[in-house]
Amino acid sequence: MEVEWRADTGPLSLVRRAASTLLFARKIDKSVKRLERQLEEETSDEEAREERWEQLHRANAKATLRHIVKYKGFLAKFGQGLSARDGNIPGPYREELRALQDHLPVSGKGEVDKTVRAELGRALGEVFSDFDYKPLASATVGQAHKANLRTTGQKVCVKVQHKGVEQMMAVDLRCIEYIAKKALVKHKTAPDV
Repeated sequence: MEVEWRADTGPLSLVRRAASTLLFARKIDKSVKRLERQLEEETSDEEAREERWEQLHRANAKATLRHIVKYKGFLAKFGQGLSARDGNIPGPYREELRALQDHLPVSGKGEVDKTVRAELGRALGEVFSDFDYKPLASATVGQAHKANLRTTGQKVCVKVQHKGVEQMMAVDLRCIEYIAKKALVKHKTAPDV
């Protein structure tokens, strides 16, 4: 089942988005610091310590996925990148975030029509003799549609950017940069993403 892309890009919504993301990152940071302190005080064996880290990373990864799915945008793109990285990203994050590789929201027919009209200055039907509203693929930034040009009949692929994605991505990128810088300072094992 396809989920429709929706984005509120008013100033208050963008501030709320940034604040939610930064507060979420702080919650993850605190959980990691808490476990570090607990493990310093305990004398458990290495296997038990690794199991506790695995449980924390799994819980945090699931919460991260929920946050990304809620806010979409560049957060989803970043999550996709993390899911594909080997090495210094904990396994539970890679596993949970793989869900972002598929099933991304799509822009509905009305949004596609508005976007094409805004970009081309003409109605979709004036430019294309045939246009398939079912996207060939949907990604974090936009989606692709199969169409035929009205003038030549040539088969083309039309890429349509999701509404509001540009504003959302600017906010997300600033948040991710801030979080990454803080993580490198606060956590000696944090990956340099």
